[in-house]
Amino acid sequence: MKSDFNVKQVALAASIVIATVFGLMLIWQLSSIVAILVFSLALAAMARAPVDWLVGHRIPRGIALVLTYVMGLVAVVWIAWFVLPRVANELSTFAGDLGKAYAGLQSRLLDGGNIAQALARNLPSSSQLDDALAGSATGIAQLALGTTVTAFDVIMQGVLAIFITLYLSADQGRFERIAFGFIAPEQRSRTRDTWHKIERGVGAYMRSEAVQSLLAWMMLSAAFWVLDVRYPFTLALFAAVAWLLPLMGGAIAIIPILVIGLLFNPLLAVISTLIACAVFVFLEFVVEKRLYPRERLGSVLMLMISIIMVEAFGVVGLLIAPPIATAIQIALNEWMRPAPVGAPATGSQSLQSSLGELNDRLMIARSLLQHVDQPSPRMLNLFSRLTDLIARSNDEIRSIDERA
Repeated sequence: MKSDFNVKQVALAASIVIATVFGLMLIWQLSSIVAILVFSLALAAMARAPVDWLVGHRIPRGIALVLTYVMGLVAVVWIAWFVLPRVANELSTFAGDLGKAYAGLQSRLLDGGNIAQALARNLPSSSQLDDALAGSATGIAQLALGTTVTAFDVIMQGVLAIFITLYLSADQGRFERIAFGFIAPEQRSRTRDTWHKIERGVGAYMRSEAVQSLLAWMMLSAAFWVLDVRYPFTLALFAAVAWLLPLMGGAIAIIPILVIGLLFNPLLAVISTLIACAVFVFLEFVVEKRLYPRERLGSVLMLMISIIMVEAFGVVGLLIAPPIATAIQIALNEWMRPAPVGAPATGSQSLQSSLGELNDRLMIARSLLQHVDQPSPRMLNLFSRLTDLIARSNDEIRSIDERA
């Protein structure tokens, strides 16, 4: 009898391992689809707070969704319309300016001391640099064509992700009911709470990063333009994108500011680098603490997730690593939190499960109400009161469990 039991355990463990490996292989093969779905969930989480704010100000949820996404798209299009022509104009003059700046650097080194003169003699000549730039014109054109094709593919995937996000946001109750229907009833409430915390945490992180990146570009481009730094919009754009990278984003953002500045004006390079450092410190310790007041991610977890995502998706994986690490850390914190000792199975856990079921039904009813042309104010007030009552009941049960 004991032998049969051990055989069953081994068979069950082997089945779990095989299913896990098969699931990971399937995810790897469908990585682009999984990436679009994850990006859609992150966008939905990012838009949740603005939509809820508009709904709280008595704007119908459907109109709030449309307003949020339309305003977001308008902002992205306006930024692209304002930034890209200026960046293209700056890059068109970069090759010629680089040759002149390199010749000037060599001249300054030759006029310097013995070490500077030795360094200048070992550097390639200006004519060699011009030949190298001319010879790489074909490669640059091919790179530009490949970048254009890749950008078009990314845009198409982004449009698909936006449509998926709209569906997830408009039919949140049904999506959660289907997803949580596969979970045991006694674990459903805790899983739902964990999911909502992950959604809020990831949404807050993405909103914080988007605002910080936009502020970085605005402040740096304005400062560089006032100081007459070469390529102010391009350097500011690179710094704003690099700031999104985890762990070393600030250091990566400063490198081109310092290097390009040293080619043209060393004093201005130092001043612009100090300004960039001051902007990054302001974003890190002032803006981020207001927009994302959570504990910082563990560096080991962030490093592991970053390595995995870079291996799978390249630089794009490095950008999406922080939201994934945020979700994993929140999930681990919630599931490693000890359950209340001695709580009866039919007590708070049962009440939380019942309230979760009620919340599911309320979300479904709310989604059905969106198809009504002119719902009565009494009906809207009833939905608002029921939502508030369920939220207050959940808070009360949670406080009772914490005191226990």
